[in-house]
Amino acid sequence: LDTFNSHDLNINLSSKKKKLGIILFINKHTSDGYDLLSDDFQQTVEPFKDYTLNTKLTYSFSEKTLLTVSIRNYLETQNNVASKSLAGKSEINEWNNLFKINHFFNKKFESTFEFYITKYQAEEYLNDLNGNLFSKNYFDQALLKSELRSAFSINKKHAVIGGIGLTSEQIDRMDFIDAPK
Repeated sequence: LDTFNSHDLNINLSSKKKKLGIILFINKHTSDGYDLLSDDFQQTVEPFKDYTLNTKLTYSFSEKTLLTVSIRNYLETQNNVASKSLAGKSEINEWNNLFKINHFFNKKFESTFEFYITKYQAEEYLNDLNGNLFSKNYFDQALLKSELRSAFSINKKHAVIGGIGLTSEQIDRMDFIDAPK
């Protein structure tokens, strides 16, 4: 019997006291990888470790106004084997933050402001058998979104929703000769 020696540990804590709520989620996932084809030198999935941390805070200023703040971070490290003579590591670092305020003016009219930002970074390298750098790649992406929207409920089945927002995105990666426009 084969094993992938995979482990997945989760912790989820939550608490609410009066107007303040908090949720904390932690995850650790590891594996020794596995191989579906024993004829080649590579594993189908190389060994890896990843971690996720997510925190969410809520605060009720009143029955009509709610603040939500969410912060998430994900980290992954994985062996990177390209051939019998080239090996290295691959790393991912991703985080995102959300800031949101909801206000209910009455039963029919509400407004929401959201500000969201995320960043995704990936780096990998390969070294030869002597430890010399053979290749190195990176990918770096950032996204920022802000939005103000309002909704007016005409009845239970119909609503009018309108808003305005801004989105900005940047990408930088090793494969570009020139920076993307």
